[in-house]
Amino acid sequence: MDISTLFISEKKDKGKLISIILPVFNEEYNIEFMINCFSHYLSKKLPRYKFEVLFVDDCSTDGTKFVLSKYQDLHENLVLFQQPENAGVACARNRGLEMARGEYVVFVDADDYVAPNMFRTLEAAAKLMPTDLLVYSYAKVDDQGHLVSEAREVQ
Repeated sequence: MDISTLFISEKKDKGKLISIILPVFNEEYNIEFMINCFSHYLSKKLPRYKFEVLFVDDCSTDGTKFVLSKYQDLHENLVLFQQPENAGVACARNRGLEMARGEYVVFVDADDYVAPNMFRTLEAAAKLMPTDLLVYSYAKVDDQGHLVSEAREVQ
């Protein structure tokens, strides 16, 4: 996904600031990469960021559910939802929106890299520019998170 978005949620939970929605389908080999992107937040080094990561499995046929269940057991703010049938990425995102409890909602794909300062930057932008939707720039990185192309503004 080249464009990520931050929505202001109508369902606010005072204990949650950010709900991160990740639709997944046969992403067994990308999950560890994605969990590593969130490791900075999962390690609780940033306690002021109360967040949840909602993985919505769209009936994967590989080991996605098993791998996610393993990580869910280790991190209380990782939540796994299983779709009843394969319905596509849009339905998976909608399911995530139904379950989200945060004041802000962020859509991320399993092959996206989440920078360690992403949520701090988004929170500052949301407070500076009160709006219902933020769209922000992106950069391309390789599998290890090394920059491949400079950040680009979304057009």
